[in-house]
Amino acid sequence: MSKSQPEPDERIAFFSDVHGCPEALESVLKAISGRGISRMIFLGDVLGYGPDPAPCLRRLRAEAEVCVLGNHDAMALDEECDLSQMPARIAVPLELARMELDAEEKLWLRERPLIWNAEGIQASHASLRDPHLFTHVETPGCARLHFSRQTEPVSFFGHTHVPVIYGLDGQGRILKASGAEGETRLTGADRYSIGVGSVGFSRDSDPRACWVEFRRSAPSVIFHRVAFDTNAVSLRMAEMLERVAP
Repeated sequence: MSKSQPEPDERIAFFSDVHGCPEALESVLKAISGRGISRMIFLGDVLGYGPDPAPCLRRLRAEAEVCVLGNHDAMALDEECDLSQMPARIAVPLELARMELDAEEKLWLRERPLIWNAEGIQASHASLRDPHLFTHVETPGCARLHFSRQTEPVSFFGHTHVPVIYGLDGQGRILKASGAEGETRLTGADRYSIGVGSVGFSRDSDPRACWVEFRRSAPSVIFHRVAFDTNAVSLRMAEMLERVAP
């Protein structure tokens, strides 16, 4: 349940794109604990790519206050989505999710929102511009379209697997900075949008899991990177591809 009047020094954890990797998820949850985090917001795609969709979904349900819907989650839930036309690396994990999740879990996931709003913050898996289309926010032009639908000072998104900071200043200019590990003050722009990277399957030069800590009092964001056993995930992915046929 969202707080109507957040504490001025509140810290919120945002993370996204677990993609069936419990090793990565557990490393992030462990890193979050003990940092005075008041709530955890998950930005979608608990399913897809990785070999353990059901355990990850159950863990997130127990730990995260908010979960929004991601595109891989939506594809797994859509029985009319023909997985046979997709590459095996995409189709097989989605087929596995369809097999492993029970009816109640699928219903819970289907009821997740595309956008979450609370106390000056918006969160989504993809662009706020037509969020049901799951468009990436991966260029300044994409960020401008995203800002055109952003109604709060700060937003957070996933989907790209790359940590990044976009700003929109008073002259309408788009500012961009890499989501480098460490703290960045949110000053110099009117609105900000933060790409939180990914827990699993990073697409930048760093294979570690990524999560973002938002501090209201600064305001600032802290990008955290956390190591996990990528070899264990790769081995189980190979086994999954051998035993599950789309």
